[in-house]
Amino acid sequence: APLLLLKKLGIPLALGTDSLASNDSLSMFDEMRFLLQQFPDVVTPSDALQMATMGGASALGFGRLLGSLEPGKKADFLVLDPGIGATPAELPQRVIEGGEMVEVFIDGTPLTAQRPLM
Repeated sequence: APLLLLKKLGIPLALGTDSLASNDSLSMFDEMRFLLQQFPDVVTPSDALQMATMGGASALGFGRLLGSLEPGKKADFLVLDPGIGATPAELPQRVIEGGEMVEVFIDGTPLTAQRPLM
């Protein structure tokens, strides 16, 4: 995809998965890592997270319901531990590269999880 051109034109970008028929993983974290590997000079970790959250929700027509933590939106989200010593600027990269899943919330209800994302 001409990602640099699309980004320069201000076209909203989204990231997602389609099926195991065309890929060996449905992990959004794998998709973000691949995107950053393929377009290191075009996409930042913050861009990748935005594309995987708000970008995806908006592309599917669910931007008013999903994709960000805001009052009135569906509360489905992960709590991730980026590791010791992460600065705010490092958080997106740390989370994408291997943040540890601490908790999962489905419709605002916490579920317990203690396993790495890798």
